Amino acid sequence: MTTAKLKSLCLQQHEVRALLKDGRVTVVRAMKPQPPAWVEKIVIEADAPSGRWSGQGRNVYGREMHWPGETYLRCPLGEVGDKLAVKESFWVKHDTDSDDYREWDCGPCLDVGPEFHPGIQYRASPEARNPPEGVAPHPVDEPGDWWEGPPDDWDGESDYHGKGQWEFLPWGLYSKFSPVLLPAWASRFTVEVEAVRGKQVQSITEDEAKASGLEIQIGDGTGNGPGYKWDGPAYWDGHSMHSIHGGKTYHATSPRGTCYCHNGERDGLTAARCAFKHRWGKANGPDAWDRNPWVWLGEIRRVET
Repeated sequence: MTTAKLKSLCLQQHEVRALLKDGRVTVVRAMKPQPPAWVEKIVIEADAPSGRWSGQGRNVYGREMHWPGETYLRCPLGEVGDKLAVKESFWVKHDTDSDDYREWDCGPCLDVGPEFHPGIQYRASPEARNPPEGVAPHPVDEPGDWWEGPPDDWDGESDYHGKGQWEFLPWGLYSKFSPVLLPAWASRFTVEVEAVRGKQVQSITEDEAKASGLEIQIGDGTGNGPGYKWDGPAYWDGHSMHSIHGGKTYHATSPRGTCYCHNGERDGLTAARCAFKHRWGKANGPDAWDRNPWVWLGEIRRVET
């Protein structure tokens, strides 16, 4: 766990999975506020302190302009060389003997530290905890933990630990928290910023789209896949399988039953860019790609601490 006092960076689940798998990921975030229409490029100011960016372009009269005037932009993803503690979404393990354990909230206990907190589970890589010795495994392989409840004849006061009834609780029953609330002691990764740039989302390249955490797979053309069905090229974003194919429209069904269809030829995009477009629209609105907003791209890699 990361304990040093570092600035933090909130990552989405697919970005965390890319760090776990490849050790690096390209993070894409919308620029706030958005530059005016005349801005042609976002550049770092050579004669300004590190981390100061500005927009450059020409107005309708051909006059060279700088945005935002006499001030500067700062990239929320950090600057080259920065080391950041990763924050990610998580579940809180319940630690209570109450019958209402599903409603019990460990959130106020998050700051007490790992020695006293009942524990958390990371949503990007949940685990199915092994049962205690002598307890039969849960029949379904799903993330969760084991909880020892009171026996049927419990008097309501005596210590029943070691004599109670074990129950498997899926992590979905636990309290779910935003990455913003992850305490510093629970950060799993430190990352270093290797490159930062500003551009419009439609100018993202195929390689940049692939590096953003997309998991692109190729179907066998029969609609059969490992645990889900799709035809042709497809990508998995951690929640749903999305089909991609130039010239044809294919139907993809996710493990959760959500379906997506789109036509790669109509979009005029290569596979990873087409996948990125649809994931961007799902996260930011159906017209988010067509608005072509300015975004920050940050290339980060996992480092040892």
